[in-house]
Amino acid sequence: MFKNLTLALAMYLLIGCSSPNIYQDLNTMPLTPVEREKYELGIAFGGGGIRGFIHLGVLKALEEEGIKPDVVSGTSAGSIAATLYASGMKLEEIELAIEKVHMSDIADFVFSSKGLVNGKKLSAWINSYIDYDDLSEMPIPVAVTATNMTTKETVMIRSGNPGHAVQASSTIPGAFVPIENNGDILVDGGVFSVVPVYTARKLGAKK
Repeated sequence: MFKNLTLALAMYLLIGCSSPNIYQDLNTMPLTPVEREKYELGIAFGGGGIRGFIHLGVLKALEEEGIKPDVVSGTSAGSIAATLYASGMKLEEIELAIEKVHMSDIADFVFSSKGLVNGKKLSAWINSYIDYDDLSEMPIPVAVTATNMTTKETVMIRSGNPGHAVQASSTIPGAFVPIENNGDILVDGGVFSVVPVYTARKLGAKK
């Protein structure tokens, strides 16, 4: 019995109570038709777990040829790579950060009927690598996608706290506690847009 109580106490200490993810700083916009094209190349980082980082190999190959994207977009896991890259981090630095990260660094398990992971640790991890307070300040234009469950549509996040934006884009329904933003509920951008090509076009990329 003592052993069971000890185990229960340890689990309680490791798993905290959920706190609401209420962010008012994210500026979400619907994916309306592209108004103009002003950049040559855009890279869309897709979702799907590890596949969201495969694009780093593509970027490395392009950079070896002297080609760099003018704009980047990202969905779900791809929003992590897109945001870190847009902040000015070198590809080697991004790869090292991803290799070093542990589950405990980005997953804050909680007791909640809304999800098993709160998501705030992921947000903090992103912000620990970025020197910018707002997505709109990034050296490379970037946007991440999320799904607005209130309006049932894909939205583009172009400005706001980088960690909050990535957290919203990576909030897998049922697994992560959703984001509340200005009265709307935001979850994983991959629900409707696994590869955010149109988002890159919306930023002005020709191809």
